[in-house]
Amino acid sequence: MFGHIPVLESLAVQKGQWISLVGPNGAGKSKLIKTLASLIEHEGSVDLLGQPWRDWDRQIRARRLSWLGQAEPRQEDLTVYDVAMLGRLPHQADWLEWIRCLTEEGTSVISVLHELNLVLQAYRLWVESN
Repeated sequence: MFGHIPVLESLAVQKGQWISLVGPNGAGKSKLIKTLASLIEHEGSVDLLGQPWRDWDRQIRARRLSWLGQAEPRQEDLTVYDVAMLGRLPHQADWLEWIRCLTEEGTSVISVLHELNLVLQAYRLWVESN
């Protein structure tokens, strides 16, 4: 809602489909993404694969969605590699497994960075890469 005006009635995105959010500063792009991620309170519902998003188990939901805002605290010392590794955290059962799998997961992340042509920027600071 923008005041009393509904901004979005419905949105359906098919598997493999890409969408873009375009608008001036303050138009609500980030708010929409945070709403879709159930990171902020909102009216209505957000469903994924026919199930309300809020009903999903937290770890399973984290495997499907991650959030890294533009100005999050403590972001300035992260490298591109660190940010990519953060995406692997929800896939670990616990911290001990995460530590044990660091080498294996790190190799996976480097492979993906290579596919994205970002391997040469892996140890560049994230804030410099934006």
